[in-house]
Amino acid sequence: MADKLPLVSVVTVNYNGKELLKDCFSSLASLDYPKEKLEIFMVDNGSNDGSLEYVNYSYPQVKVIKNDTNNYARANNLAIAESRGEFVAILNNDTKVDKSWLSELMKAIDTNDKAGAVGSKVLFADGRINSAGHSEFPNYYWADRGFLEEDKGQYNKVEKVPSISNSSALYRRAALDKAGLFDEDFHMYMEDVDLNIRLRKKGWLVLYAPESRVYHLLHGSKQDAQERQFYIERNRLLFLAKHFPEKLPEFICGFGEITKFNNADFQKMLLAVFNKLAKEHSMNKAKIIFSRLKDSIEMIEGYRQHHLRVDLRDISNDFQKQLLAKDEEIRVQQKEIQAQNVQVESLFSELKIKDSQIKGRQELIAALEKEAQAKDVQFKTRQELIAALEKEAQAKEGQLRIKERLISEKNEELSQIYNSEAHRFFVRPVIWPLFSFIKSVKRIFSPPFKYSQNLCLAYFSAQSKTARYRSPNRYNIKITNASAKEEAVKFRVEIGLDKAVWVYFAKNLVVPPLCSTKVVFTYDWQERISCCVNGEETGPDEFSGNSPHPAGYYSLSALLYDGKGGQIDRLVIFQRLEL
Repeated sequence: MADKLPLVSVVTVNYNGKELLKDCFSSLASLDYPKEKLEIFMVDNGSNDGSLEYVNYSYPQVKVIKNDTNNYARANNLAIAESRGEFVAILNNDTKVDKSWLSELMKAIDTNDKAGAVGSKVLFADGRINSAGHSEFPNYYWADRGFLEEDKGQYNKVEKVPSISNSSALYRRAALDKAGLFDEDFHMYMEDVDLNIRLRKKGWLVLYAPESRVYHLLHGSKQDAQERQFYIERNRLLFLAKHFPEKLPEFICGFGEITKFNNADFQKMLLAVFNKLAKEHSMNKAKIIFSRLKDSIEMIEGYRQHHLRVDLRDISNDFQKQLLAKDEEIRVQQKEIQAQNVQVESLFSELKIKDSQIKGRQELIAALEKEAQAKDVQFKTRQELIAALEKEAQAKEGQLRIKERLISEKNEELSQIYNSEAHRFFVRPVIWPLFSFIKSVKRIFSPPFKYSQNLCLAYFSAQSKTARYRSPNRYNIKITNASAKEEAVKFRVEIGLDKAVWVYFAKNLVVPPLCSTKVVFTYDWQERISCCVNGEETGPDEFSGNSPHPAGYYSLSALLYDGKGGQIDRLVIFQRLEL
C-alpha cells in the first residue's frame, strides 16, 4: 500500500528561527505518512543565529538550500524547483503539525482530480482558530477566515475556498506547472492569494481540509510590525495591478492606511506598483492606468499634507495658549508686588513722620525701628519672589524656543515635500494645474457649502489609532462659539466602512458665547456608548448601530449643525478596529 502513495516534498523557509525548528521538524518526523515517500527542504534566507549548523547536526535528513536574498516567495520557488515530489507542501517554520497532518491533506486532494491545492485548519496554541482558508474583504483586502474565533466545529467540513494560507498548504505539481510558481515580486504576504487566484483561473479547485491540523505561532520570525504593515499594503496594490488594474485608481487608498506612510515608503510603494503594471500588461494599457492614477495619488498626497499642517497648527496653538496663560500669571504677580512696594514706601514715610514727632521718646523710636526692620525683611522676601518668578519666566522662554524649533522642523519637513523632485517635476507642473481646473469646474456647478465663522469644530481626535473591540475607546470633540450669544447646535458622529454608515449617534447642545464646549465620548464598538459634556456625564440623544463589526479601517466623521439643521462643519479621522 505504501508503494502506491506519491512522493511529497515539504518546504519550509527559515530566517533566524533556530528556536522554532525543533517543534517543526520533530513533528514532521512523527508523521504517519511513510518516510520513504517524504523529502523535506529548509531554505535559509541568510540566518545568523546558528540555524544552519543546528539543522545539519540535529536533522541530517533535511535538505538545506541557501537563498541569496531574504525573499520568502523566491525561497519557496528554489525548493520547488529542486524537489521531486508529485505534491509540494508549504509549511511555516513556526508550526507544529499533527500526526495525520499530511495524510488528511492527501485524502482531501485525492477526492477530485481538479483539486490543485488544499489547506489545513491552522490553530493557535490555545485552540483558537488562526486560519480556515482565506476570506476577501472590501477594498481588496484578504484575511484568514475564522481568525481568533473559538473552534466550535463551525469550519469542520471539506469545502471549496477562494484561497488558502501558506502557513500550511499542499499543491499538486501538475497545477503549479500550469499556473506557475510564487510571484517573487510579492516577497511575502498575499503571495499565496495570488497563486490561488491563478490556479482558479486555470480551472483548478482550491479546497480546505479541517481534519489536517497545524498549530501556529503567529509571526514567530519576529518581523518588525511597521515592515509587516508596509508589505501588506504594498502587496494589496501589487495584487490589484496584476489582476484588476482597472480597479487600481478607485481602490488605491483602501482603508486610508496608505496615507500614514512616510515619503520614502510611499514612493517605494508607488514605484513597485508602476513596475508591476508595466510588467504584467501592455505598455499602452499601463500608460492609461498611469494617467488615471494621477488623481488618486494627488488625493492621497493631499491627505498626507493636511495631516502635517493640522499637527503643526495644533502644536502652535497649544504653545501660544500656554504662553498667554503664563504671561497673565506673571502680570498678576507683578501687580501684587507693586502694591506691596507701595505699602512699604508708605510705611517708611509714616516712620519718618513719627520719628520727627517723638524725638524724645526713645523707646517708641526703638519699637518703630524694630517694626521697620521686620518690614525690610518682608521686602527682601518679596524681591526673592520676584527673582524666582523671573527665573521661571526664563525657563518658560526656553521651552517656547524648543517648541519653535519643533515647528521649524515640521516646516522644514513640509518644505522637503514641496522641494522633492516628484513635486517639482510631476505634482506642481502637471497635477496641481489639473486639480485647480477640476476644483474651479466643481465650484461652478456645486452649491456653496454653508459655513459659519462663529461656530466650528475645533478638533476631533481618537485616543489611539487602533480601536479595541468590547473595550472603552475614547474620542474628543471640541465645539467653539466665537459669537457674543449662546448658540444651539447639534453634533453627529458617523462611523463608516466602505461608503456605508455602520454607527451614528447625535447630541443637542447649547454652546455659551465666546466659549468652547468639550465633548468626550467612549464607545466599545459593540453597543455601549457614553458621553461627557464639559465634565458632566450624559447620554446621546440619538443612537443607531450595527453589531458586530468586522475588523478593518473605519472613517469617523464629526458633523456640526446649527439650530435650523444646516451643516456648518465636518472633520474626518481614520481608525483601525482590531477584534
